[in-house]
Amino acid sequence: MKFKNDYLGFLSGRVFSSKLLVSFQEEKQETFDRIEILKNLCKNKKIIHLGCADHKDLIDYKIKHNIWLHKILVENSQKCIGIDINKEAVDYIKSNYKIKGLYVGNILEMSLDKIESESWDYIILGEIIEHIDNPVEFLHIMHERLKPFVKGIILTAPNAWSLQIIKQVKNNIEMINSDHRYWFTPYTLSKVLVRAGYVVKEVHFSFFSMPKYNFLKIAYKKKHFLQSDSLIITAEF
Repeated sequence: MKFKNDYLGFLSGRVFSSKLLVSFQEEKQETFDRIEILKNLCKNKKIIHLGCADHKDLIDYKIKHNIWLHKILVENSQKCIGIDINKEAVDYIKSNYKIKGLYVGNILEMSLDKIESESWDYIILGEIIEHIDNPVEFLHIMHERLKPFVKGIILTAPNAWSLQIIKQVKNNIEMINSDHRYWFTPYTLSKVLVRAGYVVKEVHFSFFSMPKYNFLKIAYKKKHFLQSDSLIITAEF
């Protein structure tokens, strides 16, 4: 889904409304599977995968069930390197799966010698931004550092309107990862990117693999995409 021109002024801050209604009725996606969307976006592209390791205790399970994102990106992209601050997880992957092109470091501080030697299509941040204390500042500094070498960004985050979340809200319960700082909607996540200096191109709505639960299957089949699990936004530097 692309934002209509009517909304671009609001995203940039040139126009204001206290009750803006953002319509997503024209959504037409071939797939709502999160991994499939990311795989298709990165097909034959040169990418940097930030936060590539995932939780160490989940790596074996995800590789066994072919849902570990970094391995899928490596297999489908032209070139893929991974960067993560979790040294223990990166060392585990290197030792047990022999995956090359993995580096430990903070993208805002580390040497860019592995990046600046060539041009990259995308940097991917999968379910990271909600863990960052100041997302606009983080994305802005990254924008300034990587702009000479990277064309675009793919940013994913949990959807505040997720059907799973709404189901709990009806019972006066907030279900959340205890390390999350923020909830994002399609508009607010796009706003964060624009404020950080990026040009938003498309919003994709995704479920985490094919939903297992009946109420999620209903949402998936009826294309109630605004209640999807995760948001995927592509933007240019």
